[in-house]
Amino acid sequence: MTTTAQTPPHLAYFERLVQLDRPGAMTLVERFLLERDGDVASLYDEVLVPALIHTGQEWQEDRISVAHEHYISEVTRDLILRHGPRIWASPDAIRGTAVACCAPHERHVLGLMMASDILRAAGLEVHLLGEGAPSESIRDFVAEFRADVLALSVSLPEHLDEAAWLIEQSRSVRPSLLVLAGGRALSHLDDPASRVGADFVACDLRALHRQLPSLLRGRLPSPS
Repeated sequence: MTTTAQTPPHLAYFERLVQLDRPGAMTLVERFLLERDGDVASLYDEVLVPALIHTGQEWQEDRISVAHEHYISEVTRDLILRHGPRIWASPDAIRGTAVACCAPHERHVLGLMMASDILRAAGLEVHLLGEGAPSESIRDFVAEFRADVLALSVSLPEHLDEAAWLIEQSRSVRPSLLVLAGGRALSHLDDPASRVGADFVACDLRALHRQLPSLLRGRLPSPS
């Protein structure tokens, strides 16, 4: 498969990994970051997230195997772990604690990992629970560690009701909890925040990055 200068970066990244060209994908990512002055949020929004969505579509339509889908996901996970720390340290640090998790039974964790980096960039201490934790356990964790923020990822529509129940239960133990939600299941709804009971729904990571400081300001103590 041949890529051209006109190929969108997320498709160029996908095409390299379909060919098992991991070094080529890494080079593409490094070049992208260099051209954008190290903007990791843009890397997530313009390359990694749309590449993962495209990968899922290609697998659903039987154009790539499940092994290819897993391979691309794992390379992407490595890139998140490699480049995410570039945006952790922010001078605009707002003290607070966030719990980040997938909705119960949700298995798509990579978007949540990227969102957690955005939360850290705002100065939050993030406890990433990932996928598979039961609602009651998440609720109790939020209470035990007196979380200020709950960040919830919902990729599949069938998990929306469980997400709403988790938010309700978490607020019952932490009434002041700021709830942020995101994921593909919310992106096409007319009023996604009301659907699950969140304070804010981010349809893309750059929007979260841009608006998070104002969401936190006034809810959390300012740095001394």
